[in-house]
Amino acid sequence: MPIHRLLRATVPLGLATALLTACGPGDTHADAPSPSASKPTPGSSPSGPKGTFADPLTWKAKATTTVHQEPSKDGSQLSISPVSVVKGDPAAVARLGLPVMTSEMAYYVTTTYTALNHSVNMDDYARKLFLDSDPQHTYDHLATWGTAFAPCQEASYAALSLKPGASVTTCQVYLLPRDAKPAFLSFTGDQAATTPEVVWKID
Repeated sequence: MPIHRLLRATVPLGLATALLTACGPGDTHADAPSPSASKPTPGSSPSGPKGTFADPLTWKAKATTTVHQEPSKDGSQLSISPVSVVKGDPAAVARLGLPVMTSEMAYYVTTTYTALNHSVNMDDYARKLFLDSDPQHTYDHLATWGTAFAPCQEASYAALSLKPGASVTTCQVYLLPRDAKPAFLSFTGDQAATTPEVVWKID
């Protein structure tokens, strides 16, 4: 049975107003098949639980997954640790030039990433972190492109370029309908945007 998931589009600051009406229902997909035991799904972790919507990881549990990014040939192991999800100020977000509707509430999500064995450009993968009100309704972050924003500071491009053993903590802004409550945090990694690879239950 197809599942409809709502995805909030990431937009540059200068195009925010023009794209205000572009946000809406996202793509539709069929239920994902079970990965083969002999052919691991790309991005799968060599060890450790990663959680699903039916059986999510506990909040702030550290997850280890594998992402595939050049020039690494065997995949780069990445540790992900949720830090906090707090209700933000939609008016403050709007002053950044980001599209905020009166029907939306802002949330600030802070996460720590650590590259374990190879260099990883988290500018590619931080955008794979989604805030979910339920398994069918998922929201993407609104990029602030490193703009100074004390309540929720997104790390710079340089800080997101991790060498082996290095970590970065970054904050991302999400907008949800005011009648929706964030219940899960999900990371898709190398998977399609509708197939979470790691899922945490928010306390």
